[in-house]
Amino acid sequence: YSEQAAFTHYGATSVPAPRGAIIDSTGYPLAISVPSWDIYLDSHLWRDRKRASSAAAVLASKLGFDENHILAVGTGQRQGDVLLLRNLDYEHGLSLKADDLWGVRLISSAIRRYPEGGLAGPLIGYVGLGGEGLWGIESDYDQVLAGRPGRLIGERDGLGRPIAFAPRTDQISRTGGEVHLTIDRFVQAIAERHLAAALKEYQAPSGSIVVMEPQSGSILALACQ
Repeated sequence: YSEQAAFTHYGATSVPAPRGAIIDSTGYPLAISVPSWDIYLDSHLWRDRKRASSAAAVLASKLGFDENHILAVGTGQRQGDVLLLRNLDYEHGLSLKADDLWGVRLISSAIRRYPEGGLAGPLIGYVGLGGEGLWGIESDYDQVLAGRPGRLIGERDGLGRPIAFAPRTDQISRTGGEVHLTIDRFVQAIAERHLAAALKEYQAPSGSIVVMEPQSGSILALACQ
């Protein structure tokens, strides 16, 4: 019982680790993580409808949301944090964080971006809403790319809210490692363009092109449709 009481008294908040980049043979990033924010509403604090309405009005004006919708989300349960929005852009989030709105929490996050769009998409793959790799290199090398999440550990009151000025322990997150490919984005783009043209010309349902450097065996392009 003492361990359970300690767990309840000292709450922990997970801080996502920035995901590592996927790099082509020239050092150009094919997949990167851009800092962002997730917005949560403290439904217990939002039981104070006057303050909640003021906070909702500011959120509505800055996010372009309907104020009544925000109030409904924030007051839909009696306690606990409720997700309002994922992946708000970083600069916008800093401005909102400075407003210090009642019962509004901004948790640092990251959104996955692919600077070359769909180039080598089947090879690189993609990530899920939680940031985990679901396909391709993103999935195969997820343990390398994912990094290690951090934690914010501090005292909480009986309702699970952080106690102001109480001692806090921070475990800093560790950024994921980079994955370097032998793919050359310029060669890859040419291969994909020629493959698309060939499929159209011969009305083929699918096809693939592999470009290899003969001396080292390095794969410079891997196009498939």
